[in-house]
Amino acid sequence: MSSPECIHKRELYINKPNPLISLPIRTRIYHHSSSLLGFILEQPCPMKNFNRYLIIYDNYSASYHLQIDFHLCLCQDFQKHMLNIDYSELRSYYKHAFQNFNTSKQSNWTIGTIIRVRKFGTQYHHARIIDKDCSIIKICFFERKSQPEMWIYANSSIIESFQGLSLSRKLQISSSHNTIEDIIISDTDISRLRKRKTNVNNINEGISIRND
Repeated sequence: MSSPECIHKRELYINKPNPLISLPIRTRIYHHSSSLLGFILEQPCPMKNFNRYLIIYDNYSASYHLQIDFHLCLCQDFQKHMLNIDYSELRSYYKHAFQNFNTSKQSNWTIGTIIRVRKFGTQYHHARIIDKDCSIIKICFFERKSQPEMWIYANSSIIESFQGLSLSRKLQISSSHNTIEDIIISDTDISRLRKRKTNVNNINEGISIRND
């Protein structure tokens, strides 16, 4: 009390927001149970998400919540929040999400599909889709022991662009590709052998003529 401090609005959150007010996308929130900050990406809709808010978080995860589950930031200037995020990859992640949130791939994903996810720096990690919920998918990483499972937005920029093939389909394509290569190589070898045999026959015929 004797030494007051200046606190930015983006560091303060409303304890109990009014549940009757519809919150727009890009609203900055704080989820107390997980201690995560994020933004609203989808508003409640009875057909699309069973009347829940879709939140995407600063750790690249995503989840559906009711309004009573999170707190609202006093500062709702999206650009100011973007400037306050030091990590350029995270800024790109949010910008991509809001620019493409109407083109969700929720209908294209199937459980069991193998995808590659770039959540940890620039390296991609193989993961399998083990569950889905409207616009989000739950993935299980093959290589990672820490946080092996997580929910992410289905149209997230951290998912490698060439996706959507099941493991069995990938194996079929790989097998077909190898078969085609084998056929091409075999035909090439046969052509070379035939050409080589023709040349040898021509040489032998020349030798026979000269001997005569």
